[in-house]
Amino acid sequence: MAALARYGWSVTAAHTRVGGLTVLAGAGLAVLGLGASATVANRPTAPVIVGNKTPQAGTRSVYVFSSVEKGVASSKMRYRCSLDSPRLHACPRRLTVTPTVGTHVLRAQATDPARHRSRVSRVAIVAQQPIPELQLTQLWQVHVDENAQGHNFFDVAVGPTGRVYVADSAADRVDVYQPDGSLAFRFGSHGTGPGQFSFTSADNVGLGGVGIDPGTGRVYVADSGNQRIETFTPDGVFLGQWGMDTLDEVLDVAIRQDGAVFTIEDRPDSIKQFTAGGVLVKTLTVHPVDSGGIAFGGDGRLLVADYGSGAFLALDGSGGLEQRVQISASSKPSGIAGDTTGSTYVTDSNNARVDVFDSTGEQVGFFPTVEHPTGIALGADALYVTGYDGTLTAYRRP
Repeated sequence: MAALARYGWSVTAAHTRVGGLTVLAGAGLAVLGLGASATVANRPTAPVIVGNKTPQAGTRSVYVFSSVEKGVASSKMRYRCSLDSPRLHACPRRLTVTPTVGTHVLRAQATDPARHRSRVSRVAIVAQQPIPELQLTQLWQVHVDENAQGHNFFDVAVGPTGRVYVADSAADRVDVYQPDGSLAFRFGSHGTGPGQFSFTSADNVGLGGVGIDPGTGRVYVADSGNQRIETFTPDGVFLGQWGMDTLDEVLDVAIRQDGAVFTIEDRPDSIKQFTAGGVLVKTLTVHPVDSGGIAFGGDGRLLVADYGSGAFLALDGSGGLEQRVQISASSKPSGIAGDTTGSTYVTDSNNARVDVFDSTGEQVGFFPTVEHPTGIALGADALYVTGYDGTLTAYRRP
């Protein structure tokens, strides 16, 4: 007040209270000051916006708004919103939009019963080009159901002559099919001896993997329950076994063009490199969240299905991580295969489909397949998918 008098204003002590404001009255001057007992009206918090930030364009997406304010029930809160405009309008708490391709801005504001408004929240929505459904021609399908227990086909690999090798985790054997789908022969039985398998895991899940040396045609079988790798001739004649002192619950096996052998284990999840004779070279530093299948793509990359995180990994020649591709939150990648162009094919056991990606990791399509697809392998002209229900399906390659 003394400062006001310095500038020639006449100041008196008269004052009036208006709500939380103190009105000081002087000669020709009224000064509004915020008193110590002033109250600031409550207002809602800026809304939290929950919804898919990267939806497919042309599909309906739901976004849910939520805001809180002390003493106000959430059911009493009202919302205003807009898409790609600063001008807000009344909208429901659950908003459904169908965005076009591109980046959009969704705005939302909360209003309480006293008409106090919150700050405006903003989120960016990047609508993706819809993923096309590929139309693949089914060439043939076999379904093995010899007894009441059925058969669980867990993995598949293709040899240099075009034979298709399938690990049957329920029967503890490997079934071998000709390129036309006719049964060539079977080998293996349940047990722990040479040439026998125990594909059931410690928690009673049927596993078992198979890989083929692309040069010699030698067959490598991941004998999960017996914690070892067994090797066979292309005709199923037992050659040897190794890994009993270095492997745990081995899930799958893949052979590089030069004969190096890579295994993937479940519990603990790890990837290891061996010589063709089973000498451990190294344990890779890349660890999946929950291991799926493993395979070498035609471009030389080591491909890994990461079942637990809904993604797949691509490793370079030395086993270093080159690429990690997130598929979707609901995806459960089980089997994986790749071609010489760098395209990757992943079986999604949760959504009964095969997802297809280009060399950059961009998804270029998908095609529906059997329920609970497991393994996948590429032949010269066909693509083979196993199902946990004992099915092997051949499709014409896209």
